Amino acid sequence: MNDIHTHAHSSPNTKAWRTLSQCLPTLDPNCNHWWQLTGRHLVALVDAIDYPIEKQYEALLMHYHWTIDRSLVEQYF
Repeated sequence: MNDIHTHAHSSPNTKAWRTLSQCLPTLDPNCNHWWQLTGRHLVALVDAIDYPIEKQYEALLMHYHWTIDRSLVEQYF
């Protein structure tokens, strides 16, 4: 099992993270900051508990589209 704390602070090297980081559109700087920060932690968690690759994509896409929402982030930060 991976060390979640160390893994989250390094550059995640899972297939799901690499693929989505290349394919998803760039958001505004504020959203990009939160995606890079919290997305890294999420991918570290799902990788550490051995989620299948399909579930890693699902979790990251849900986080990107529903948690890292421009209006929500701008409203609170």
